Amino acid sequence: MFDLQALQSSMVTAILGGDMAHIADEFRAGPANAGARLNIFRNNTYQSLTECLKTVFPVTVRLSDERFFAYAAHQFIAAKPPREARLSRYGAEFPRFLASFKPCRDFPVIVEMAALE
Repeated sequence: MFDLQALQSSMVTAILGGDMAHIADEFRAGPANAGARLNIFRNNTYQSLTECLKTVFPVTVRLSDERFFAYAAHQFIAAKPPREARLSRYGAEFPRFLASFKPCRDFPVIVEMAALE
């Protein structure tokens, strides 16, 4: 059994990394699979953070295509999750991330636009 801080830390690691096996046993879900339920939370977390980034970088979304932006956002979220509760500040490092993101190397305009936004 984890203490609260250890449980929260393990849950963040599981949600961002996608491996729910080691934490699923800490939750009771009746007859349902706790890992599957945590995956719902994981998907919602990524979707919400992607929408947050879309709000901050609307022109970059249009310039890069929504599917590519969603892919880049997913990689960014896994590498740079929010460090505070105020999501209005989230994404400040996204342009720097895109600059080093291999799929953006041939499209510097995407990186430049993100930096402008």
